[in-house]
Amino acid sequence: MSSDKTLCLSFIESSSCDKRCCCCCRGCCDCDETADAMVETVGAQAAGKATCSTARNSAVDDACAVDKILSKQGEEKMPRTATNLLRSTLLNIYNEISALPTLSPNPATEAAFSKLIHTCCQPANKWSLTETEISQFIATDKVIQAFHPTMLALRGKAETCLENYHARLIIASENPVKALEEFPYYRNYVNMIHTEAHILYAAIGAPLQLNPYKVMFIGSGPLPMSALLLARDYFTFAQFTCIDMDENANALARQIVSFYCDSKRFQFISQDINHVEQNVIEGCNVIFMAALVGPNCSTKLQILSRIASKMQKGAFLMIRSTCGLKTLLYPELKDVDWVQFGLNLIFNVHPGNQAVHSVVVLQKD
Repeated sequence: MSSDKTLCLSFIESSSCDKRCCCCCRGCCDCDETADAMVETVGAQAAGKATCSTARNSAVDDACAVDKILSKQGEEKMPRTATNLLRSTLLNIYNEISALPTLSPNPATEAAFSKLIHTCCQPANKWSLTETEISQFIATDKVIQAFHPTMLALRGKAETCLENYHARLIIASENPVKALEEFPYYRNYVNMIHTEAHILYAAIGAPLQLNPYKVMFIGSGPLPMSALLLARDYFTFAQFTCIDMDENANALARQIVSFYCDSKRFQFISQDINHVEQNVIEGCNVIFMAALVGPNCSTKLQILSRIASKMQKGAFLMIRSTCGLKTLLYPELKDVDWVQFGLNLIFNVHPGNQAVHSVVVLQKD
C-alpha cells in the first residue's frame, strides 16, 4: 500500500465510517406526550407569504397539521427537556423560513438559512443528546415530521435560487474565475470535494489524476461547482457528462465551464436521469449523485435503481446523503439493502460536524 493510500485510509478511519449506516438508532423517549400535544401550527399565515408556490402550498398544509397539536396544549406548558428545546428551536427556524417573502438571495433569506445550517451542524452534545438520540428524535417526532418535507423543499428551492443568482453574476463579471471563487460556499465545496476524492481514491485504489475516467455528475445545476472542482483538481484527464433536467440551468453551466476549464471535456444533457440512455450511463466509470436529486429516500431509491440497472460492471457510484439533524438540509438514505440494486457498499462516511453531507460509495457487481 502506498503512503498516499495509507493517509487516505487514515483520514477515513478518523471519520465516522462503517460498511453500513453509522447512525443506527435506538429509542429516544423524551416526550411523545408533548409531541402529541404539539403537532399543528408551523406558521400557517406566514407560510402563505412566500413566492415559491409548490413549496409554499406544502408549507400551508404542514402548518395546518402542526397547528392542531400546538393549539391543544401550548408550547408554554411543555417541560424544558433537551428534545423540547431542540424541537422549539427547529420549529422557530422553520416558521422564520416559511415566512420569508422570497427565497431569492437577500440578507433576510441568507440569515434564516445560515441559522438553519448552523443549528444542523451543531454536535449532538450541544443539545445534551447523543447522535443516536437525535437521529431517532428527528425520525419519529410528530412536529418535526409535520414540517420536515416542506423544510427540505424550501431549502432545495433556496439553494437553486442562490446558484442561479451567482451563476449570472459570474457570467456577467469581468473576472469570472474570481467571481466564482467569491461564491459564498466556495470554500465549503473545496473541502467537500477534497474529502470525497480521498474517499473515492481509497475505494478505487488507483490515482484519480492519471487515468482517463469517464465521470457523470447527476444534478449538476446552473453552477456546477462539484464537477468543476473535480475536473480541475482530481480527475484531471477525465471526460465529464453533467445531467440536469433544466435546460436553463445547463445553459448557464456551459458558460461557466468555458471560463474555468477546458469545455471540450464537458458535455451537458438536459434530461431526467430516469430517461437517459443506457449507453450514456454504461459508458461512465464513476458516477456522482447530488444531494438534491430526489426529494426523499423513496424517490432517491427509485432513481438509484434505474441508474444501477444501466451501470457497467465495476463502475463506482458516489451518493451524497445526510444523517441526524442534517436530514433537515438534504434527504437521507438509510436502511438500504444495496444488494437488491446489484451494488456493493464500499464506504458510508460521516466526515464530521461541519461537513453537511455524508458520503456513500458503491460499486456495481
